[in-house]
Amino acid sequence: MSDNKLRTSKLTCYIEAMIAGGNFTEGERLPPLRKLAGQFHLTLSTARRSLQELCERGILEFRHGSGTYVKPRMKQHKQASNISVILFEKNFRSTYCSYAMLGFQSMAAEYGWQLHLYFHPYGRLKSDFDLSLHKDHDALVLLGCYDTYDLSFLPKQLPGVGLEMHTSLDGQFSTVTLDPFDAACLAANHFRSLGLQHVKIISADMPVHRIRAMLFRQEWGSDHEVIDARAFLKCRIVPGCGYLFVSGTDHEIYAQEYFRMEQRILAENPAVLSIDGKNLIAPDFQPANTIAIDWPSAGEAVAEECWRRLNLRGANARRIYLTPKLHLYRNSVEKP
Repeated sequence: MSDNKLRTSKLTCYIEAMIAGGNFTEGERLPPLRKLAGQFHLTLSTARRSLQELCERGILEFRHGSGTYVKPRMKQHKQASNISVILFEKNFRSTYCSYAMLGFQSMAAEYGWQLHLYFHPYGRLKSDFDLSLHKDHDALVLLGCYDTYDLSFLPKQLPGVGLEMHTSLDGQFSTVTLDPFDAACLAANHFRSLGLQHVKIISADMPVHRIRAMLFRQEWGSDHEVIDARAFLKCRIVPGCGYLFVSGTDHEIYAQEYFRMEQRILAENPAVLSIDGKNLIAPDFQPANTIAIDWPSAGEAVAEECWRRLNLRGANARRIYLTPKLHLYRNSVEKP
């Protein structure tokens, strides 16, 4: 696939994901073509072809003299199940949830599910949650790291599946996330290939991040140091040391600050590594050397587990780990 075709595919996938995740709603006008082209480093004609493809597929519609809009979806007359799906509030910085929703939505269409989307920031889920909205639904899906907060108020009768969660809530929720054991091995082998002896782990508070940090410490087994992500903002990168960000969001915050101060891309240093790969899908993120899963495939895995829980009443919750891959910035730059 040519580089230009790959970028075009990224743009079409991005728009589909933003629609699936509720960032672009039915009847909403898309951002100007020039802005979309700039985000993905495309010519205007190439970006226009991407939008035309989505129009031909019935996802978008072009209104002469007005712009390109999200086309309303055809309503299904019969649904097998009603599924509550909770995402972080409409926020383009939570792009990975939208990409996961894209995969989840495609499977839901096959199953004939009716999806009900709700948007709640992590800290406000408990205060905003309205039990009456979910009382006639069949399952509950959480897309995001919601297990950092108290979830004991959630309706116990609903089987649940959580993406990027690690806590099962006493067996109520199955969890789907990047395999932290494989990620630890990939990271340790990468740092060893660079001949590094010391690694600083930039940690975060969420359970899924703490697990990644703990398993890397066990796998590395050598000289290491754990630093809180907020405290690390004041630190500088030094030669001869490895840096592992267990949260892609924290890596992005530091990478933006690094670029502002140094006028250089942090990913040019192969000794800096992140886990989760948000930069691979978010057009406004800085590049990164990252260990990542495919987010639409993760959404499909969530849907498959939700289907299992619905069709095998009383089935035990499971912890599902998805195999990640290492993506190095220097390799993407070297491609013709």
